Amino acid sequence: MSYDDSPEAMQRAGHIWFPADHNRIRWWVGEGRCTLVRPGLPAEAARNLGLDFDPFWTCVGRLEHGQGARLFAEWVVGRPDMGIAVTASKVEVALDAYYQRLEDWAPEGWDSTLSERMGGDTAEAMRLQFSSRSPTFAVLSDTEHQPVVDDMPSELTEVAETCENVLPMKRSVYYRS
Repeated sequence: MSYDDSPEAMQRAGHIWFPADHNRIRWWVGEGRCTLVRPGLPAEAARNLGLDFDPFWTCVGRLEHGQGARLFAEWVVGRPDMGIAVTASKVEVALDAYYQRLEDWAPEGWDSTLSERMGGDTAEAMRLQFSSRSPTFAVLSDTEHQPVVDDMPSELTEVAETCENVLPMKRSVYYRS
């Protein structure tokens, strides 16, 4: 799973990071589709930490109905290339749980977590950008501010089967007698 988030590549593709909220994701991302989100951090935040790639963007996908019903989840959020993914029945919960796990992530060669390297307060502020009260994150959009929505990559669909479900919710079924 990859996305070239360099300013040059984004300009060529006509992409920008546009401020968003959870409803924007729910409206635009249909079953079997996904979009990318990123906290409102400077583009050079990863380089300042000594990383040669941006670990802050992630893929948010809505599971197909059959898979979601079987897993008791509707959303999968993750970066299989980094080994982080969660499922949940609510997008807000899935994003919060994903970024909690990102805080505890340590790239190969590091002797500390991302949170320790960033500073605990900065890492917490990054996660709180996905709070349902006052979201301040961005969604990958085209230059007309429409979210870029694509088919969910197979690696994200596959990881949904084995990753942690942070908010399982069984759907009740009502049969009229």
